[in-house]
Amino acid sequence: MLVHAFITTRMDYSNVALTGSPTHITDRLQCLLDTVARLVSGTRKYDRGLSSLLHGDLHWLDVLQSIQFKLGITVYSCLQNKVPVYLMGCRSRVTDTVSLRHLRSASQHYLTVPCYW
Repeated sequence: MLVHAFITTRMDYSNVALTGSPTHITDRLQCLLDTVARLVSGTRKYDRGLSSLLHGDLHWLDVLQSIQFKLGITVYSCLQNKVPVYLMGCRSRVTDTVSLRHLRSASQHYLTVPCYW
């Protein structure tokens, strides 16, 4: 319980900031998560079934899946107006930004990524 409280909650806390990060960073975090899972379960480094242990027994997501899940939850909350004010300015639909021409993607309700430079 202590390992879960200190390690996995810290990894889940700011993983949206890792969206689009290089694979060597997410691979290092996945290695840390695998090590924690082995520590919790009492298995050794070269034992089989680590993936089924992570997903089936511990109900933990992989690092990339966790990042995608957290990003999806944040975008959904932003679209439902259930986020702080500073995030409300970051959302913008394709139809809001392109008014001079019609795009096929406008009917798909895509969001644009704001550019701050």
